[in-house]
Amino acid sequence: MLFRSTGYTATGFWAGLTLGRITLPALNQFVGEKRIIFVYIGIAVCMELIYWFVPHLIVDAVAQSFVGLLLGPFYPNAISVVSKILPRSLHTSAIGFMSGIGASGAALFPFIVGALSQKWSTIVLPGTVIVLLAGQALLWAFVPTVKRRGD
Repeated sequence: MLFRSTGYTATGFWAGLTLGRITLPALNQFVGEKRIIFVYIGIAVCMELIYWFVPHLIVDAVAQSFVGLLLGPFYPNAISVVSKILPRSLHTSAIGFMSGIGASGAALFPFIVGALSQKWSTIVLPGTVIVLLAGQALLWAFVPTVKRRGD
């Protein structure tokens, strides 16, 4: 029964991701796309720590749902920031490049986590996610802050 129930954790993550992309854009605009990313990363790290250290299926599923919710707006925020930083003539190629790099990461990092999990067990998953979130925070720190447009 436990293995059948753990599928709900992944479902909660993806549902949270979808819900985050739908519900959080207004908050992102209000607070600022770059600033809110750091808030999302901080809360997501806390949720991953809960997932890592609280051995309860329902708590883990809720924590992963919140991680998905918080990660949902990352890509739309990146697109928004890039469209404000770069000239209009570069938007198509820059967004295409970002999508390609994102897809490469979406293939590479699960492979790395799978290899680590096979060697040491799935206990490496939360720690790896925390390291990846820290890497995202570092990358976002180098993104220039843009002023809001009066659209």
